Amino acid sequence: MADKDFIKENIVGRKQSWRKRARHYVRVIVSALLFGVVSAGTLAVSEPWISARIHPTEPETVDLEPETTVPVETTAVPQEAETTAKETEPIEEVVRSEIETYPFSVNAVSAMVSSLKQVATEAEKSIVEVTSSVSQKDFLGQDIKAENSRAGVIIAMTGDEILIMCPGQDLKEQDTVEVTCLRESVYSGQVKALDHTDNIAIISIPLSSVSEKDRTELTGIRLGSSHLLQKGDLVISVGAPAGELYSMSYGNVSSINYNYPYIDGTLGEILADLDSDGTMGTFVLNTSGELVGWVSGNFGKSPEHYCHIAGISDFLGTVESLINGAMVPYLGLDVQQITAEMQQQGIPAGLYIQEARTDSPAYAAGIQSGDILVRVGDREIGSALDLSTALKGLKVGDTVTLSVLRQKGTEYTEVAFPLTVAAR
Repeated sequence: MADKDFIKENIVGRKQSWRKRARHYVRVIVSALLFGVVSAGTLAVSEPWISARIHPTEPETVDLEPETTVPVETTAVPQEAETTAKETEPIEEVVRSEIETYPFSVNAVSAMVSSLKQVATEAEKSIVEVTSSVSQKDFLGQDIKAENSRAGVIIAMTGDEILIMCPGQDLKEQDTVEVTCLRESVYSGQVKALDHTDNIAIISIPLSSVSEKDRTELTGIRLGSSHLLQKGDLVISVGAPAGELYSMSYGNVSSINYNYPYIDGTLGEILADLDSDGTMGTFVLNTSGELVGWVSGNFGKSPEHYCHIAGISDFLGTVESLINGAMVPYLGLDVQQITAEMQQQGIPAGLYIQEARTDSPAYAAGIQSGDILVRVGDREIGSALDLSTALKGLKVGDTVTLSVLRQKGTEYTEVAFPLTVAAR
């Protein structure tokens, strides 16, 4: 049989246009999006209802007790063990025990020292060198000029000036000084205000004279609270603690006496194991890099390897007055709070006057050691805070009457002394 040719045919579907295919894909995508939105909405609506039944919400506990300790970061403790510790041992002892048994490695100590160095380095952006010229005579009687340098700290920056605090010895009102910022830029400054009693000077540099680069790099020191310092706290000294500019040291607060007799009031006497020289300007920071005080010689001689710190919180009003060009009122009284023991000995209530400083308004008026200050003007005085408040209401040059109780035999008699308020 002869071979026959068959017709071969390939069957294919109809070709759809690209527009139809595109519309199909768009419909699929839109349907998927709508399904997702509907599902998410349904979950959002039903989730609170489901959670409320699975995990009932408890009312939040409100604690109105003031926080008396710094929160300590700890690892998680099982609830049963935590409850047992709270019931059987005070939390302070638990924390102390953990610290004492914590194995401090060399790396941990190195990391701590590195952190302290970082705080000091950051603070140096606020540290400057203040140089003044002092006229002296040599052994031949010839006039010569000697330069004295000290460290200063930028205490504030305004739109017009940079304000620097530094030790005030050898400086006079309106003296012109040179200020070296960031160890290299030198600017002309002027003594804006002086407090000879507290050895504080405020130096002003016009902001217009400072380069744009230095304006962005210089920064005012952040202020802390010396009232928050406690025994054992770590502090850092910057400025010139070693007698050399841009040196640093660190140590611990050793003791604090909150009622140290001081001129026209009392303040906190802070003693730290910082072997620091305060004559060239040494400023004390907490571990957050905030200024909490400066090394001061106004508390008398410090024990070897220790120094006295003037707390910023006690002098903030004085520094603010000096910055704003106001003179700080001065009476010249060294006073002491009258204790319960002193009252048992028959000393009446008021402020016990230990001394009226020579050449002070109080001394010139006739006030003596042993007098009891009971009134300044019409304000009753029963504490150092009362005296500080009374002084804030006075201005240099005001005439005010101080009333004291003076002992005559076994009795105390009130005596009034008018005086003119001077400047510190």
